[in-house]
This record gives sequence, C-alpha cells and structure tokens, in this order.
Amino acid sequence: MISAQSLITAILVGTLAVEGFAPKSIVSSSTTRLFAEDDPLPLPPWKGGFKDSNPDFKYDQVKPDLSSIPMTKNLDNMDKITRMQKIRYPEFSWFQKIGDPASRVYTVFAQDVSRIGYDDDGRIWSLICPQRAVPLAFFGCAFVEVTVTGVRGWVDEENMSVYADVSVEGNVWIEPAHGNPLIKALTKIFKLIDPLGEFPFNKANAVKVEAHQVGKPYKAEWPMVNGTDPDIFQPMNRRHYDDGAYSAYNLEVEMGSKIKNKQSSLTDRFDDLVLELFNLHSSGILLPGQRVSWNLWPTAPEGVEIEEWEGHAEKWFNSMNIKHEYPDGTKLSDRLITTYDGTEIDSEFDREGSLALLKEFLLDIMNSGPTAAAELANDPLIDFVMNYLGEKRTTDYLK
Repeated sequence: MISAQSLITAILVGTLAVEGFAPKSIVSSSTTRLFAEDDPLPLPPWKGGFKDSNPDFKYDQVKPDLSSIPMTKNLDNMDKITRMQKIRYPEFSWFQKIGDPASRVYTVFAQDVSRIGYDDDGRIWSLICPQRAVPLAFFGCAFVEVTVTGVRGWVDEENMSVYADVSVEGNVWIEPAHGNPLIKALTKIFKLIDPLGEFPFNKANAVKVEAHQVGKPYKAEWPMVNGTDPDIFQPMNRRHYDDGAYSAYNLEVEMGSKIKNKQSSLTDRFDDLVLELFNLHSSGILLPGQRVSWNLWPTAPEGVEIEEWEGHAEKWFNSMNIKHEYPDGTKLSDRLITTYDGTEIDSEFDREGSLALLKEFLLDIMNSGPTAAAELANDPLIDFVMNYLGEKRTTDYLK
C-alpha cells in the first residue's frame, strides 16, 4: 500500500528543476569539437564563387532568389561539407504575449549544437539548429528543438556574409526524470489502453509544430540574412561583437499549429498536454502565431573532419539528454528567459497551471471509455493527483 505521504513526496519531487533529478547526462563525446578547444581544424583553401554562379543569388537583387536549387536535408550531403561556422551564441527572442512588442523575451539556446556546414565554393549543405531544455513540472525535463527540414544557400567568407532559405518545424519531447512516479503510472496505463501507441518520451516521437514564413502560412521556407534584425531591440548582453563572434546572422519564423498525431486519439491528446505544458513553462515560444526570432553569432570558419561532423550530427539527431552547458560550465537551469532589461521570467515553475492541465487531461481520458476510467481510477497515484493534489484540504488524506 502506497502511503499518502510518499505520494506527496513523489509528486513534489517531480516538480523540481532538472538538475539532480534528470537521468545522468551524457556528456559530449570525444569526437565532438566544442568551443573550448584551442586549435580549430585547419581550413582548406577558400575558392568561393557559388554566390556568383547565378545573378539571382546576390544581395544586389531586391531579394536573393535561390529557387533554382533544391532544398536539402541536413544529413543528405555531409560528405560535401569541408568548412563550418559554429554558433557560439544562438540568441532567441519571442513575445510572451503574441503581438505585444513590450512583452518580448530573450534567452540563449544550447551552445554546443548549432553549426553552418558548407563547401569550399561557399554552398551551404547543412544548418544544425540548437535545442533548449526546460524543467517541466511533474514530468522532469522537456526539450525543444528547432529542427531544420530543408536548407539552401551560400556563405561568402571574404565578406563575412551569408544568405539561405531555411524550413523548420518545432519538436518537443520529454526526457523523464529517473524513476518519475507519474511517468511510470501513465506509461503503465497507456500500454493497457493503447499498447501500440508511441508517446513523446524521446525525440523520435516528439510533438511536432508547423512553422512558416511570417505572415505567409503557405510558404514553408524563409530567409537567413546578414546582421541582427533591425526591427528588434537587442539588449547589450545579447550582443556579442566584442566576445569572439566572427559575424552575425538573423532569422525569424512564425509558428503554426501542432501536427496531428495520427497514431490514436490518446497519443494526440497526450501530445496536446505536453505542448500546453511546454508553452506554459517557456513563455509560449511554440504557440500558434508566435514569431520566433534569433540571432546567430558564429565563430570563425574552420575545417571539417567528416567523422567528427557525422558524430556530432548523429548525437544531436538522436539527442539522448546531452549535457547542456555554456563553455564556462554554467548549468542549463541558469539559462534564463528574461525581459529586455535582464529581469527573469518566472513562468517556468507555474505548478498551479500545470496541475490544472494535467487534471484536465486525466479527466478527458477517464471520460473516453470504461477501460480507461477503470485503469486510471485503480492507480493510487492518479487517484491522489485527481482528488487531493493541489486541494486546500489534504489533512484528511494524511490521517
């Protein structure tokens, strides 16, 4: 018999930040070159010329037109990549209240992930985008990745310039805290109700969110251009001209709707819950209509070892709770969402709102049929969540 006190302890522990409760992090492998390394790989001779291979590609057009070349995926042409720029500071920005510029918030994503990969002519073959970890009440840790689904473009090293078309989708998944009792209870019940269902407890089954060019839901690709966005205020601590940055590029995308999970109504409904919880804890970064902007601050170009690149791409493609740290060792829990003046946004630990969403989900499942209702009702942890957790009167239950 599980005691009431142990149930309370288990649930409350699940609301703690990911440090100390997540599974043991997997540190970056020895084949992956991070920013702390002192000796970047030597560059092969720069040829350039891809930008000039078609007059439509150049910036002296009203807008560079790359439509004559195909969009390619990050893993399709790794053997062609000879040069890279690592993104030291992927600085993200969006609205806490959609459409209200005064509510703009800022954060930096993981710094050991994103890279631009290209060849000696300057043709871009890969743009690896970063991830962010967010402590998620009751579940452990959620991860978001701006996953590139296609890219085409050029780099001009002589002018420290770039232009690319990029298409992405948002991906969110949970990497449950070790021994999390709620995940254990839900997983057992899910297997009984929907034995073939694949739930977002890893990147392969992530919740997916559509993205498109701002104001153009019919246009999947959108530009990466030089400089920082002139229409967005950039706080001084988010600018890195004097901090080893080689150049600066910027992008902006508008988020669309969640992509329906066609496996079953249960998997789709749980995806809804995960996405709602994630948006609650991350100031709404993946809400429909959200305009997500980011500035890329790369390091200077360096050469590529194909084995190292493949290892880096594979590691982040599979993403098994990689250890997220700044180059100086700052923990992911210190990677704060802030306002323009550095004030921390405290929405990451909205336990009351999280509990309301969780209870709503469980109630929906209970109402979906007698089997689901019986399984949920028979689990003491679920019973505690539904009838006691968060209620004012818990003393009767503790007697």
